[in-house]
Amino acid sequence: MLPTRNVFVHSAVVMRRDALSGAGGYRHPFQTAEDYDLWLRITERWDVANLPDVVVQYRVHPRQATSTQLEQQVLAAMGSRISSKLRQANKDDPFASRGPVTKDALCRLGVSASEIEAEIVKAAAEWTWVMQRAGYHEAAASMAREAWRHGRGHVLTRDAVGRFYFVSARESVAGGHRIHGLVDAARALRWKPALLWRMLRGAVRRLARWRSSG
Repeated sequence: MLPTRNVFVHSAVVMRRDALSGAGGYRHPFQTAEDYDLWLRITERWDVANLPDVVVQYRVHPRQATSTQLEQQVLAAMGSRISSKLRQANKDDPFASRGPVTKDALCRLGVSASEIEAEIVKAAAEWTWVMQRAGYHEAAASMAREAWRHGRGHVLTRDAVGRFYFVSARESVAGGHRIHGLVDAARALRWKPALLWRMLRGAVRRLARWRSSG
């Protein structure tokens, strides 16, 4: 699977020093995906494996690089794969002495703009659900918005983005952050106006409970 996606958790990796130095270490052009680039270069000379032992509890949070630098991470990963294929074909590594991997650089190597957008959309959609399961509903909504922006509804629809903002609004209100909840509720309505009726029904039920308890 490594030629298509990163299958190693960086913080759980143990490697030989001679493999790290022999492969050339981490490379600046691949920042945010420098580990993936390194694994691909190591596999050209050494064996690698994922072991069954669980040795790391990985913390997901909204400020991690995958959330804040998603697009650059996708570009770097795509550049890593292209570099690997060219090296294996005995061709020059195009990123051996360049700056960060960019869209223009990938396009010059034959990658289409639509392929780049498709990879960004796929990553954003995957991390939307990761953030949702981790309980970071606002981050999930932001990721969903990015997936829609790059994919224009092909992966996540406007309605889906609205539902993510609705969940974020509901959780904010439940946590006592009413203003934040109202802001996300307004965003939810912008993406999915039909949610207005659901919000009104919820408000009516809460009012009825308040009056009955009084």
